This record gives sequence, structure tokens and C-alpha cells, in this order.
Amino acid sequence: MQLSTICNPINNIETEFMAGLTSGVIYPVFQPIVNNNKKILGFEMLIRWMVNGKEMTAGEFIDDIKSTEAHIKLANFLIDAAVKKIIKYNGALFFSVNITVLDKIVTEKLYNIISSLKEKYLNNELIKLLVLEFSESLDFYKDSKSVDNIKTLSQLNVTIELDDCFSSRSVNFPVRSMKFNGYKLDREVVSAFSKNIYDESLIRSLLYFCALTDSYCTAEGINNYNEMHELYKIGVRRFQGFWISKPVLENELDSTIRYFGLVK
Repeated sequence: MQLSTICNPINNIETEFMAGLTSGVIYPVFQPIVNNNKKILGFEMLIRWMVNGKEMTAGEFIDDIKSTEAHIKLANFLIDAAVKKIIKYNGALFFSVNITVLDKIVTEKLYNIISSLKEKYLNNELIKLLVLEFSESLDFYKDSKSVDNIKTLSQLNVTIELDDCFSSRSVNFPVRSMKFNGYKLDREVVSAFSKNIYDESLIRSLLYFCALTDSYCTAEGINNYNEMHELYKIGVRRFQGFWISKPVLENELDSTIRYFGLVK
């Protein structure tokens, strides 16, 4: 369903979006990222929008959000929430945030936002628990400044992760231009690797690269135990997917952590 068909046609979608960030109808949900024993390492923060009683995922509305101001406000909203959770759980968990736009203006604003939060609340170790995810579908060649912008943010000592690795939408794999702390395998390659030696070889090559560069690899979209077990056997150590847990609301975080337990 298109967002425009259920939003108030009198109002601009972006106007409603901006208002929703302060009114509570736009809110974060949290999907656990676990080890092979299903103990929680951290959470990816995703965004939801309640519109006329229907919960919309980011994929249903984010392409309609065009303005730089709106993307900055969204990033600020999520990063602020992530920092509060890092503090609440005493640095036991990381929280990752998807960065949807990365031009110079956004980078400068994000740098200032994170720098201010770091100065107020976090030391150099705790700030590493704030993970910024950048999609591999970003065209790093078309926008040559994207790599420079990511490098600028990495100076704050946050963790930088490349999302959607080896997806069908991939534009390029910019690892020569930028050292990422982590790489997240796209759900497409995760679901196909056991039946496709080429996909398995891609994953193995990334794992070898991660071992050489002191980075990590996360498998997204885990559908069953066998997938997780086979990926673990070849070296993957972080897992995420609806089979493990659906994204949970903020008021369900504590019970989710109690249910799965934390890595000790």
C-alpha cells in the first residue's frame, strides 16, 4: 500500500512525518542481533510509522521522504535513542542505526549531533557501541564524497558498518576506499548460499577478509536453525532475522533481553 493513499491528502507527507517524530506515531523498534547460542550482542533500530491504525515499515515510506531536514531529524531521533539505550544497559549492548542519506550537510549535522552526545554521555569506549549502518546500494562512485563523509564520522570513534553486502541492488563494494568495522550480509545471499557455491564463495571470501582486517560479519535474514548453523560452520558469528526474533517495541526490550540473555 502506498503511503500517499492513507496519509491525509491535505497535508504534505514530509510535514506529517516531521510532526510524527515528536508526537509519538513514529517510533523505533529493536531487532536482536545474537551469537550462535542466541545470546544478544546488540540491537538494530528500525523505524515504524502508525498511520490511520496501520503500522508502516520504513520500506513503505522512506522513499517519500526527500528533504535533507527530514533525514537529519530522523537520524537525530534514532541516534539520541540509541545513546540513551547504551547508557541504560551500561555498555553491555550495541545499538545500530541506518543512515539513509549522506551528503555534506547531513554529515556535518550528524557529526555535531554525535559529538555533542559523546561529550555529554559517552567515553571513547562506549561510543563504539553506536553503530552507523550504510547501505551497499549507495553509489559511492556517483557520489564520490560519500566515502569522505563516512571517514569524517568515523573520527568520532563510532562503529561503521556496510549493510546489504552482496545484494542484487549492490552498486559496488567500496572496501578499498574505506575501512569498515563490520559487514552485514544481505538476506538474499544468506538464503541462497547453501544452494549456490558462488554465493558461498562470496561469503567465505568476506569472512577471510574480515579475519585479516579485524572486522566482523553479520548474517541478516536468518530463516531457520540450519541456516544459522551452516553459516556458523564457515565462520559467521553474528546473526539476525525473524526466525530469531521479530523487532520488538521499546517497552519489550527488557523482557526480550531476559528471554535470550546477554553474551558474558
